[in-house]
Amino acid sequence: MRIKTRFTFSLLKRFSFIPILLIIATAVIIYIIDIRTIYEPYLLLPILNTIFIGGGGFTIAFIAALAYVFGAKRQALLLGGGALALGISALLAGWMFSDSPNVAVTIFSIGALLAAVLHLLGTTQSTKKYPARHSLKRFPRQSIAILFYSGIAIFFIILSLAAIRGFFPLFFVAAEGYTPTRWVIITVYLILFFTSASLYARLYYFSKESFIYWYSLGLAIIAVGLTLAPLATPGDPLNWLGRIAQYLGSAYFLVAAVSVLKEARAKGMGLAQKLGNIWREPAISYRMLVNMARDAIISIDDEGNVLVWSPAAERLFGYSQNEAIGSSFASLVAADEQADSLMIQLDYSNDINNDMADKNQVELELRRKNGETFTAELSVSVGDTPSGRLRMVIIRDITERKRTEEELIKSNKRITDILESINDGFFALDNDWNYTYLNKLSAAKVGLEPKDLIGQNFWKRFPHVIGTAFEKNLREAKLKGEVKRFEMQSIRNPAEWHGFSVFPSAEGISVYWQDITERKQAEEALRKAHDELELRVQERTTELVATNEALQAEITQRKQAEEALRRAYDELEIRVQERTAELARSNAELEQFAYIASHDLQEPLRMVSGFTQILARRYKGKLDKSADEFIDYIVDGATRMQRMIEDLLAYSRVGTRGKPFEPTNLEDVFSQAMVNLKIAIEENGAVVTHDPLPTVMADPTQIAQLLQNLISNAIKFRKREEPPCVHISFKREKGEWLFSVQDNGIGISPEFMDDLFQLFQREHATSEYSGTGIGLATCKKIVERHSGRIWAESVQGRGSTFYFTIPVGRGELQKS
Repeated sequence: MRIKTRFTFSLLKRFSFIPILLIIATAVIIYIIDIRTIYEPYLLLPILNTIFIGGGGFTIAFIAALAYVFGAKRQALLLGGGALALGISALLAGWMFSDSPNVAVTIFSIGALLAAVLHLLGTTQSTKKYPARHSLKRFPRQSIAILFYSGIAIFFIILSLAAIRGFFPLFFVAAEGYTPTRWVIITVYLILFFTSASLYARLYYFSKESFIYWYSLGLAIIAVGLTLAPLATPGDPLNWLGRIAQYLGSAYFLVAAVSVLKEARAKGMGLAQKLGNIWREPAISYRMLVNMARDAIISIDDEGNVLVWSPAAERLFGYSQNEAIGSSFASLVAADEQADSLMIQLDYSNDINNDMADKNQVELELRRKNGETFTAELSVSVGDTPSGRLRMVIIRDITERKRTEEELIKSNKRITDILESINDGFFALDNDWNYTYLNKLSAAKVGLEPKDLIGQNFWKRFPHVIGTAFEKNLREAKLKGEVKRFEMQSIRNPAEWHGFSVFPSAEGISVYWQDITERKQAEEALRKAHDELELRVQERTTELVATNEALQAEITQRKQAEEALRRAYDELEIRVQERTAELARSNAELEQFAYIASHDLQEPLRMVSGFTQILARRYKGKLDKSADEFIDYIVDGATRMQRMIEDLLAYSRVGTRGKPFEPTNLEDVFSQAMVNLKIAIEENGAVVTHDPLPTVMADPTQIAQLLQNLISNAIKFRKREEPPCVHISFKREKGEWLFSVQDNGIGISPEFMDDLFQLFQREHATSEYSGTGIGLATCKKIVERHSGRIWAESVQGRGSTFYFTIPVGRGELQKS
């Protein structure tokens, strides 16, 4: 509905001048053709005058009075008085014309002259730069409006009585028409009306208020009508065309009133508030602005003395208005030795081109009344007034902002230092893909210094990445505003792998990257080993499936006869036992295969490691730096592969090399584990405590390995800021021993809990925490060999607790 209303008023404005052109064109045609048909029905003129000119004038008078009461300038009251005078004169003239034409013309002429004078006074008041003060300042605005309108009404009563009694010269003679006196009055008020209309049009040019537009246009059309009506005898076509023009102008007055109502409703404002805004007294608005502003507003004369001192200035500097006004501005806000410098800086800041908003601002150290200094931002504006040159200064305390900026600079420096110290790469791009920061490692990767790339466009500097997955991931992260993580081979060196994390922001994107070549090589080797093992498992599975199919066929054949079935049953029982034994042997062979594979792999690995160490001892420093690094990589890779094979060997031995269960004193087992972990405990400053432990039926070697693995993990996955603490406790419940190993480490993420005891599963990269991912799988296998259960509970960042159970056996004693 609001859009429809705006469209209607926009359309009306577009075609609002057409009626004026049509009226003028019609008047020219009537004048040329010289049509003189008289049409003057009884009561038509007074009724039309009442509806249009009276209705429009009274409506505008009411709106103008309401605007004045709610804070508008006196221009509004003068405009309302002019509209009221025009409406009353048209109303009286219309109803008195048929009985006494001269009286009607006299009242209308003098009334129109009064309306024209009031309109002109209103327009001249609106164009003054400094409006005059109200002479009746102490009277309420409502009373002033009532007295003013009452005075106009009384004027027309006196005018009517004077015209009836003949106190005025003749304005109209029935046989002759209008007298020279009437023509003089017409000429004067037409000049005044056209002048007022043009001045209101000028006011609309600056204010863009729809009310002023329609009112100025209506006033112009009424002036055209008042020009045409006297040119012909009352009742002939040209006279009626003038009357129609007056009625159309009055209709535009009503459109002006409706436009105010529509705009007030569209903006959620009261009618009075909207009207007050049209003719708001500038001095009132200025005082409201000064009193409500949060920043200090100070006005200074040519001598540097304070003219205006806002409440915010009182709060900022501690001086009251009585203390500040009339005093030297510089002496109030600056030390004596800085006073002259302050005024010079204010003048300089304003002399710079004011078209650049940031140039007429200056930051200075100012002083409060109590002597405290603070950093302030001053915005200066200078203007000429009738009383001289004024400086307007707006002051804002920016002490906190400056402190925040300094903290931000320090924080950015700390972040930069961290990014320069890490062994990974980092760079940042703005929204136009230009470098804003990169650490030395990122620059060194392309053989440059950071300063060589700052400000350069990434795609122009490295066009070879355009069209690759790298470009796609960066653009997708920026477009969706989501963090993007991906891994890819180096475009220039496919042997290298890098992991990227892209973080978008409002300023652009930040990219963190790592060299993950070693991890990828290890993953590839592990994948090949896994594929080979999977192939062997599939082959054995195929054999078992074939065996089961053959067995099913034999069972089906032996169902043909009851006697044959009994014989077949006995034979089948034997065959089932044989197949079961074969399956057990197959599983044992599978475990033996894992053991042999791990054991046999050690020999070539020892040769690789041994010869690499010989190379390192004999040729260290004799080859180039890259060769030394490659030898270190081989030694390190061989060492980690050795550790992985040893862990696999230990994992396979759980089922194949286990000892028979025997009464095992866990105190002794714990002591042995502590001896094995002595170096790790001392290096990490770990504290390992335990409750008195019982004697259980178990394999002492495997239980020692179980405790050692759990305590070792608790020490390894520690928090950096505090030493690890590990506590072992137990309790007996429902025929089993329940043991717990509790630590204060980094904890385990919920997403990893399901894969915690799986072979080769790791939550953290090898670069963060060493290991092979076999230790917890070995723990699970040991506990299951003892017919127990193992699980873990953890809160990430607050530590973990591992639980395992061992069934209670005969003869077990709890050590007190």
